Amino acid sequence: MLDWLSGLLLSILHVVPPIFGADAPHSAAARAFAALILITLVVYVIAMQPFSPLVAYFRDLFRKGQSGKK
Repeated sequence: MLDWLSGLLLSILHVVPPIFGADAPHSAAARAFAALILITLVVYVIAMQPFSPLVAYFRDLFRKGQSGKK
């Protein structure tokens, strides 16, 4: 599973274009930053899964509040 995830991350990062040019040392930093953001999002989704009923409850409250403001 970990090999599959690391392979997926590498394939996604190779799609990210080098922002400062192909030979610039900042290109690796930009790709590393993109990987950090991606990993953070994955961890956030996994961590918030037990709280999904609570999130759905608040989302429903927000939608009911928005529909009443017409």
